[in-house]
Amino acid sequence: VANLLIYGELPSSEQYNNFTKKVAVHSLMNERLHYLFQTFCNSSHPMAIMLAAVGSLSAFYPDLLKFKEADYELTAIRMIAKIPTIAAMSYKYSIGQPFIYPDNSLD
Repeated sequence: VANLLIYGELPSSEQYNNFTKKVAVHSLMNERLHYLFQTFCNSSHPMAIMLAAVGSLSAFYPDLLKFKEADYELTAIRMIAKIPTIAAMSYKYSIGQPFIYPDNSLD
């Protein structure tokens, strides 16, 4: 579905494989994001934590704030890759459990 929304058509098998590889590469988070999570108390709602984390991504990728059309694909792929990771980290933090990092070796 994400490929359809970005490119306007369903992908071939090769395009799908390339797209999923790109998403997997960008699913990892910068370690400094942990400091952001630590600013929230454990009783904070996961959505509030997630909102702050998504907003902070612009600090890690300031070159993409220029909004060049050539960067739209990379920005979309990064968001598709990182939102599930941020959501999981937000939830884990809110329940006091350690983060589980994405395993890019899985299919």
